[in-house]
Amino acid sequence: MAKKKKVTSKENPSALDHTVAYVKSFIKDRNVASVTPTSSHVVNQICDRMRFDRDLTVIEYGAGTGVFTFELLKRMTPGSRLLAFETNPDLAELLEKHNDLRLAVSTESAARVSEVRNDIGLPAADYILSGIPFSFFDAGLRREIVLKTYDNIRPEGRFLVYQASWMMKDLIEEIFGNIDTDSYLLNIPPMFLMDAIRN
Repeated sequence: MAKKKKVTSKENPSALDHTVAYVKSFIKDRNVASVTPTSSHVVNQICDRMRFDRDLTVIEYGAGTGVFTFELLKRMTPGSRLLAFETNPDLAELLEKHNDLRLAVSTESAARVSEVRNDIGLPAADYILSGIPFSFFDAGLRREIVLKTYDNIRPEGRFLVYQASWMMKDLIEEIFGNIDTDSYLLNIPPMFLMDAIRN
């Protein structure tokens, strides 16, 4: 009888692997937004705003170690697709170790969402979820990313942005129109959600 193959941490990264990789990346990379990943409570609260009862195209900016990525995959149908952007190569490599045919990982900037989406043949997104630290970007790049996001969401699709401040609220409201907001003050750091619908 053939021996059962042992699953190693390299093939299936543990929670500790994720935490260590995240902290190392925070120290080395100024574009990693927070010293700790978003809490599972906030992840669930934000994902509860999304409907998963049909095949979806979802795009995630700033996937990090995958706290949202893997919750999305857990909830998504077998026919759904998820494109995760993560510019930090160490974190992107960690994401790619989770073999799921529905997941594509890109190390490009979110400003190149149109090119990456078209290259892999994805339709316009039902949801784009963003945790990238917009406060680290200049005003021109912030506007470019939000405009490109609008162009890559289908009509009635949604842009969900979670940040450590309300800094992006006016820009998102200018481009998308009225937005819904929420606060998660028990997260470290506190998290603020902007949920915009494309008309």
